Amino acid sequence: MSKKVVILCIILLLGLSFFVLTFSFVKSETQVTSTIGGASSQNTTLIQGKIYIYIEGNDSLSIALKKALLREFAQKGYEAFEIKELEKKYDGQFLAVRVLENNITYTPIYSKGSLKALMVHSTIGDTAHYFEVKHASQSNLTQVLRTFDSRKYIRGQTMSGGIILIRDTSKGIMTYPGYKDMLVKFMVKALVSEVERINETVLNKS
Repeated sequence: MSKKVVILCIILLLGLSFFVLTFSFVKSETQVTSTIGGASSQNTTLIQGKIYIYIEGNDSLSIALKKALLREFAQKGYEAFEIKELEKKYDGQFLAVRVLENNITYTPIYSKGSLKALMVHSTIGDTAHYFEVKHASQSNLTQVLRTFDSRKYIRGQTMSGGIILIRDTSKGIMTYPGYKDMLVKFMVKALVSEVERINETVLNKS
């Protein structure tokens, strides 16, 4: 095998590694925007320490998001369970997430991306409002959330829903899977923080 062929093979392998391997050594500028609304009854119940997670979608990013969420909540001390088929009620908190947008502009040394997701949460595992919120457009989502106050199923719980948007610009050395994994981690951190904020608000009212 000639020296040129060896060099060419090395270049091809290096190029391929940026789209197959998962690693990143970067400096990131990340912006998180949350637009979350909801409603609470006067006597809100919070089921602590247990959460059921439903991720809509079977694409690779949604699957990665689901695994990362389950892992993160488990590390926080929750019993975290995956929902494969929705039921009306669970014996723990309920969190549903649907990826709305996923945009990545990638190079090995400079990448930028955005990840937008819808989240819906119930402190008592009620899934009824998810079916209304999931079909709402971003423009009328706030109005849909406001109507919860007049619904019978708001009783005894805090129901929340809204949009979380991650925008990121990263410079350094990174693979495509590594950069996508970074965006997922940013989204997971934002989702978990939002659930913890809701929990803290309910506990402070009790």
